[in-house]
Amino acid sequence: MADVVVANDMPAAFRAHPGLPPLHARLLQGRHQTILERGDIAHANKLNSLAASDATAGLVRELNRHDRGQRYPLVADYLHPTVDALLWRNKQLREALRHDPNDANKLPWFRCAARDERRWRACLVVELLTELAKRTTPQGPDRCVAMVAGEARAAASEWHKAEALREHGFTEDAARHMTLASVHLRYTRDLARILAPVYRDGLIRMVSWRLSRHFLFRGDRIVSALVSAALDIKISRGHARTAVKSPVNRRAKSMI
Repeated sequence: MADVVVANDMPAAFRAHPGLPPLHARLLQGRHQTILERGDIAHANKLNSLAASDATAGLVRELNRHDRGQRYPLVADYLHPTVDALLWRNKQLREALRHDPNDANKLPWFRCAARDERRWRACLVVELLTELAKRTTPQGPDRCVAMVAGEARAAASEWHKAEALREHGFTEDAARHMTLASVHLRYTRDLARILAPVYRDGLIRMVSWRLSRHFLFRGDRIVSALVSAALDIKISRGHARTAVKSPVNRRAKSMI
């Protein structure tokens, strides 16, 4: 199914993939509305795009698969078990956590996961998609994006100053600002070339870690599809596997 594509300054009507279960679609729509009410249109539109993507439908379909062999009898019949529910259903571990001052506050969450496991799993998917959408918007928290966007804005600012000065006859000052705009533009291009792989692989690691933490499932194929949908680029399953295992680019990390 084609993704929803709209301008970031225009809110789009929510549209979930027809393959999503009603519970997931309803929770995603509620989160989409909450983000819109905060005024973050770019974040809401990116979440809308992910909700309509084949990648999200594939993720939910994979997570809803049942374990016919009952490899994990403590966590119902999910092929990819709910870790939080598993922790609650293990009585020995539950008692150990109850007497641990550092972990006792986590028990209510584990109890909720075990009591309404279907909704808990759907909420985990919504949280994953929300975070992925947030990190792939220009106003998101990722420092790679912020650095590149900042240099691009600086280049545009210098260009506008040069145009204004030229209109008023200050050609020498205009030429100086055009030179500064060119410098910022070159630096923007160099930053994007160096930091783009770090940004992409950071998203891959984040999605992979969340799936491993919550479902004991790394899913390189699912991870590559989700990040590809978020960034609108093609990422192979093999690259996702390599990115998770490979060390962080130290040169690029030192620039952030």
